[in-house]
Amino acid sequence: MYKFEGLQVWQETLKLATICYNIAEGSGAESDKEFLRFLHTAKKSLFETISILKFIEHIYKKDELKKIYPNCDIVGKLLSGLIRKLNSDKI
Repeated sequence: MYKFEGLQVWQETLKLATICYNIAEGSGAESDKEFLRFLHTAKKSLFETISILKFIEHIYKKDELKKIYPNCDIVGKLLSGLIRKLNSDKI
């Protein structure tokens, strides 16, 4: 095991990267409805990641973790935009 693998911040960043993977996987969906399901799952994963980051920040008082939140905000806004776009296309 590499030293960075033991760092909780790295472990949480890996979880955030999983959101991106869910989106890539979902983009290969057969329909917009199926893709929307993946986007909603990615958004739930984002909220879970933010919650875990808050928990780590509370326990360890790590200011470095605060640098991650702007990335989470960007991911959340982009996911919301994609969901809105796909929902409006259904009308």
